Amino acid sequence: MAGDKLQQSYENVPYSHLSYPQTHPDRLGKLATIMRIQSTPVTGCRVLELECAARENIIPMAYGLPDSRFLGIDFSRSDNGRTGNR
Repeated sequence: MAGDKLQQSYENVPYSHLSYPQTHPDRLGKLATIMRIQSTPVTGCRVLELECAARENIIPMAYGLPDSRFLGIDFSRSDNGRTGNR
């Protein structure tokens, strides 16, 4: 019961379905370099996106980085249903 209430409250908050360039691994790698943090190469990177909605952010990145691995997890049933995945 508590899970159903939590699920419904989550479904009531809309998520804007956009791509966010500031989350691209290449941009994050360059930011790490500027901050003098050693980072791994972008090719072959692994990306985990939580609350990914319909995956409009990670799909373009996955397309552009075919040797990398991307995983999107979302609590919303409706957003996952739009892409045909559950």
